[in-house]
Amino acid sequence: MYDEANSEIDKKLITTKLSKLKQCIKYFKDIRKTSLKDFKADFIISGAAERYLQVSIECI
Repeated sequence: MYDEANSEIDKKLITTKLSKLKQCIKYFKDIRKTSLKDFKADFIISGAAERYLQVSIECI
């Protein structure tokens, strides 16, 4: 049975996931400014991109 309380929980969960996804997109836009050469050479940047991708997928 689906009730109003579940509806509110679902709305909050969706809002939270969308907010997290929007934040990841902002991070991707910053990373996109990095040259491919620098991206490949810097394990911190490529690792961050990998993590943001993982978080983005989990939001869907």
